[in-house]
Amino acid sequence: MKTTKPTIFPLAALVLLASCGGHGGDSGPSTPPLEGMYVGNIGSNHVATLVLEDGSFWSTYSSTEDPNTLQGFSTGKANYKKSKFDLNFTHFEQPGDKPVTGTGSGDYNETSMTGVINREGKSGTFKVTVAPATTYIYKTPASLTSVYGLWEGKLLNNEEGSITVDSGGMYTGTSGTSSNKCDFTGKFTPRSKVNV
Repeated sequence: MKTTKPTIFPLAALVLLASCGGHGGDSGPSTPPLEGMYVGNIGSNHVATLVLEDGSFWSTYSSTEDPNTLQGFSTGKANYKKSKFDLNFTHFEQPGDKPVTGTGSGDYNETSMTGVINREGKSGTFKVTVAPATTYIYKTPASLTSVYGLWEGKLLNNEEGSITVDSGGMYTGTSGTSSNKCDFTGKFTPRSKVNV
């Protein structure tokens, strides 16, 4: 069984959850200036956010005491212009709960971003900074060997789940109980320039 790191298991958990359950600016580079992996806090929770080259992002939320216990995740799109950004997202909590949408805005520089998100009439502040290189290096080619093997954990509703990845990137997984089981399969295709 794999030993997970705080930022690795939440990202692996997204595969379980997803299986069952434009860049702004006048001119300049086509990639968002904050592309990469960021970690920090949103309210009293720990957050890990992966921002891709097109501004799309995935965020996982957990308690600060136990970053490996996923409490929710969001996916959305951010638009950047100069030192400001705005974003739209969909937030997921317990399996079976209706996803909710939200918005956010804030400021950024080369290594961090701070802002406010709004969903269901409530707002919260967040601050994230570039993930330490000892945890995750975004700007390096992805390798299937880093995800090969068996991954086990719990879903948001505390159900057990697992994914097995073979050397070619094919994965099979299952979650839930015998009476409410979800089986899934797929394939990981690593990117050649970044660690995704």
